[in-house]
Amino acid sequence: MFYQCNKNYFIHCYCVTDNYVFLVESPFSNNFNCKLKYFHKEDINKNVLNLQLTRNKASVTFPNEGRNSTVIKSIHLVNVPNLKKGNLEICHFLIINKGNAIQICSLDELILSVAETGVTSDTFQQWEITNVNVSITSIYAQGYKDNTIIVTYCTTMSDIVQFRYDIHKKHFQKIKLSIPLSNIKDQIMDSIINISGIQLGINYPSIENESLWSTLSSSQIMTISSADNTIYVIVNDKLEKLPIKYYTEGVNFDNSNNNDIHDGQLVWSDVVVVKKYTKVTKVYVVANVTNIGVILFKRSKDGFWDKVCTFKKRNAITEREKEEFESNALIDCKIYLRQDLNVITVLSGSESNHLYRWDYNYIDETIIDHQIYEIDHLINDDEDNGGIPSSPVYCISANCKKQIFFYLETTLALII
Repeated sequence: MFYQCNKNYFIHCYCVTDNYVFLVESPFSNNFNCKLKYFHKEDINKNVLNLQLTRNKASVTFPNEGRNSTVIKSIHLVNVPNLKKGNLEICHFLIINKGNAIQICSLDELILSVAETGVTSDTFQQWEITNVNVSITSIYAQGYKDNTIIVTYCTTMSDIVQFRYDIHKKHFQKIKLSIPLSNIKDQIMDSIINISGIQLGINYPSIENESLWSTLSSSQIMTISSADNTIYVIVNDKLEKLPIKYYTEGVNFDNSNNNDIHDGQLVWSDVVVVKKYTKVTKVYVVANVTNIGVILFKRSKDGFWDKVCTFKKRNAITEREKEEFESNALIDCKIYLRQDLNVITVLSGSESNHLYRWDYNYIDETIIDHQIYEIDHLINDDEDNGGIPSSPVYCISANCKKQIFFYLETTLALII
């Protein structure tokens, strides 16, 4: 199943829930002319080319901001508990990373404005960064019981910022960083690549919203990846570090020669909690490193980190011609929990149009399955599809139903 853009359009970013898909696309000729599309997952198929407004699907054109227009980097959905007349209701908010600002809006208000007055700048509340030389690279957001959303974001200048947004007052407030986050900010030596935190039903051993609404991810479990080839891990209010170069051999991390196939560069990391006890948290971290593969790390009961294994891709160093070295910094990785099977699943894309999947049993400590999806074959072999050019596979997501999403520039695909 997949969604394909109109001709001459491409996808900027997307996010998914169990039932809905949200994506941002624009024409190649003007990537500032962004549209948000949202629709029911069952509507993703080869015939969906132009989604018109109905009850279950809509197209939202973002307001033109003139010189302040920027390319939308990522979108996220956050659930916030709201006690209204003694009843608990869940409010849904859209968080938009525009690079130079973060926008927040109520999903209900957004849909209502589309149907009635149209989307304006007043539809979105905006947190701006004033330094024009800085760009927001990654954000993580959580909803809390006090009707607030806490957003943590990182920048190209190794800055880390947290703010609180009150959903009723529509008010932003910058908050003091936790001690572990403050320590990361002091120690980090390069641009921050991505930040990962708790996602219920995906990387945390609980499906109860109560766990998320009362657990501050930036104090309990979070990873921040840096271009200095270090993963900074927060576990139970403690900062721990994973310097990638100390867990690999025979690989150059200086990147002084772009033609050296042995150059390794951390491009993404993700985290999963498989067990949560009062004093002990059993955590795994994955890191995608160019020209090496996806490395799986495990935190021991004593708080030490061990390399479990390296998941090799088809174009790993030992199986690749020299001119085919990896260099794409977009290729991410994803790890999620299948607690009923005692399994964690690791996903990663590639520059060669493949999606890789490994299933690891964390009780037996064995790899129990390995799949390689030939993406161009899966899509282009469809009789009614005109053919989609090969491109890198990246921006991987999974929802609570463990359905896998990824995209290839103009196509959003779903593997069930």
